[in-house]
Amino acid sequence: MYKIRFYCPDCQGYCYLEQEILDSNVTCSIHPSAIIRDFIVLRKIDGLAYPNRDTILDEGGVNEVSAIDLKDAVDKKHDASLCEGYTKSHNQNTDSYLSTQVTKVLYVDGNRSDSYTENGSVTKPFKNISSAITAASGNVLINVAPGEYSGDFSLGANVVGIRGSGINATFFTGNVTAGDRAHSLDEFRIKSTGSLTITDNIFARNLHLECAVIVSGSGFLDGSNIYIKPISGVVPLTVTSTGGVMLNEGSILGSGNIHAINQSSGTVVLFHSYVKNSSLTTSTINSSGGIFGIINVSVYNTGFGVAINMTNNGSAVVANTLSGVVCSGNIVCGSATTYVEGLNFVGFGALSGSALIYKPASRVNNDSSVTGITVKDALETLDTIVFANTILLQANGANYETINHNLGEQFVQATIMYKPEASGETYYDQWISAEGILIIVFYDINNIRIYNDSGTSISTGRVKIVIQK
Repeated sequence: MYKIRFYCPDCQGYCYLEQEILDSNVTCSIHPSAIIRDFIVLRKIDGLAYPNRDTILDEGGVNEVSAIDLKDAVDKKHDASLCEGYTKSHNQNTDSYLSTQVTKVLYVDGNRSDSYTENGSVTKPFKNISSAITAASGNVLINVAPGEYSGDFSLGANVVGIRGSGINATFFTGNVTAGDRAHSLDEFRIKSTGSLTITDNIFARNLHLECAVIVSGSGFLDGSNIYIKPISGVVPLTVTSTGGVMLNEGSILGSGNIHAINQSSGTVVLFHSYVKNSSLTTSTINSSGGIFGIINVSVYNTGFGVAINMTNNGSAVVANTLSGVVCSGNIVCGSATTYVEGLNFVGFGALSGSALIYKPASRVNNDSSVTGITVKDALETLDTIVFANTILLQANGANYETINHNLGEQFVQATIMYKPEASGETYYDQWISAEGILIIVFYDINNIRIYNDSGTSISTGRVKIVIQK
């Protein structure tokens, strides 16, 4: 039995454990999954006759002896043949070197100033990130110890991700590029001297970014708990990609006469986030192309300018969305098709647009601040039927059928009933709910499509379609 002192990166300090060393799996009792970086056997406590055999199983020994695992290393450390003499106390000058295996996790520790051959193992970590990236082969994860790391780097095709030791522990000061493949980014901070460029599918968690974030090419950022606030005059988030951004629980803060988000293409969707700038002439969010949606998001322009400017070509199939938005500043939708619900202005603000679609009045919040329509107006038009017809669906080999209503307007509410026509059907003479059988999709301003929910071709039958305002 040995008493072991080891460094736990999750505790960020030294922990103690008394256990029999049977293999290499020494773990922290508080953080069982923690990767132990160095082991120090303080004392052999089983009463056997090796007095004063305190020993360090870490870097710096003058005698290097390979070990299969921790138990093997400890046995070798207490092997009398490795000491200056069997009757002498174990001398630190004869410490054997604990060589640990290099795996698909490479370690970087810029705090190491001693001399050794770097291989990315726990005991021989690289001293800079670029060296780890260069050495990576296959699908490698890079773990970075606390500290500040300078220099630009691109993660490359062999790196699946990079993980720091926390946003207040691991700092990058250079330009970071993630895009040769899908990567994961976790637990670090990029300072204002750097930037983050994304050109592929990136999964990011717990980042503090004092720099510009640029999503370009075919890049897509899927992130949560990300804080973006660069220095004054730098746009925090720019999206020019065919992919886009999906961000949950983020903060995007602009300083100076700039947008907090500037989107020209792709899809940007924010959930439970906070976006802010302060400008009289520049909107907080500018979406001049692509699809834009925010759900339960607060948007503030404290400079009394426009909060959200969406002048993109809104699609009738996939429209922009404003749902559960708290806003300070005007929202300008232009001709972009935009679904609106639960919009609340704080201090000042108004909504404008020529293709706004509101929820049915039965589900509208009691909020009459919406420009151009009030709850009273919506209630008066509730259940107004604008289209009703019975259609015979023909088995045409496709999984949908297009039905023309020629109303020239987009709607969000419809009722559909179904009666099979084929003999032997259970409900041959009855109209039944189409739920789970057929799906109705508003295809464009003049057409709807009826899809078979199972994905197979539509069978012969009749549908009753009622469209309500």
